[in-house]
Amino acid sequence: MKNNEKSKTVKLAVISLVTVLIALPLIAFAVTKAYLHFTYDFDEKQRIVEGMHERYGEEFEFDSIYSTASWQDTGDTREAVVTNKDYPDERITVRFNGDRYLRHPEKWSDSFVAVKYKKQLKEEIERIAKPVYGENSFAVITTAVSDLPTDADFSLVKAELDGVYGVYIICEKALDSRDDDAKAFIKALKENGYSFSAGIYYYGTLPEYNEPPNSTMLLSSALMQGRYYPQDKKVLWYTTEWYSKENEASNGYFAEETKIY
Repeated sequence: MKNNEKSKTVKLAVISLVTVLIALPLIAFAVTKAYLHFTYDFDEKQRIVEGMHERYGEEFEFDSIYSTASWQDTGDTREAVVTNKDYPDERITVRFNGDRYLRHPEKWSDSFVAVKYKKQLKEEIERIAKPVYGENSFAVITTAVSDLPTDADFSLVKAELDGVYGVYIICEKALDSRDDDAKAFIKALKENGYSFSAGIYYYGTLPEYNEPPNSTMLLSSALMQGRYYPQDKKVLWYTTEWYSKENEASNGYFAEETKIY
């Protein structure tokens, strides 16, 4: 009798041990899934638009997602693109900043603030540029991901332009007024409270396009381009290769610089 009871006790102990050994990994897996909020039915696209809604209180639609590098120990190096109905022609980039499982939208960076104020900035820059570069001149504005607060107003955006926007002035003018134009434009920018790097692109005549040109089409075919750097107080002028050879400028590309002050 005692042997039978002992045998039963041993069997129960073995069964209990096996049960624990089987249960522990299952419990650990379940806890890990719950903690990471990463289940098999996890909708990554939906989580991205939900996260952007949490950031701004507005509705977004998912467009695409891509990787800027491989997976690293630091987390998610991917970026996503979303759209917003109020800015139908704009693609808004979202950077997750290591939030691999998309649980902390407050840590994300994006280009939505830049997109919101792009039109206002373009109008202001063109208002300043047209008296110098002519009524046919216009500004091309590109946006970038930034760490601006989600509730940033235009005055803050204006103070942080470099790194948030790329600003390019496109004009149909002869090159002989290039230096005087640059000095007048930069003076007008300062008078209006602006200080940022800018591109100035000269055309004899602007090309005709079958559809509105994008910035790449415009910026790749200028006779001459200038880059203004406020910290260096100068404009660096560059030429396209065909134009520089035709006019015996220096070897293509960099030509010379203009001191502003």
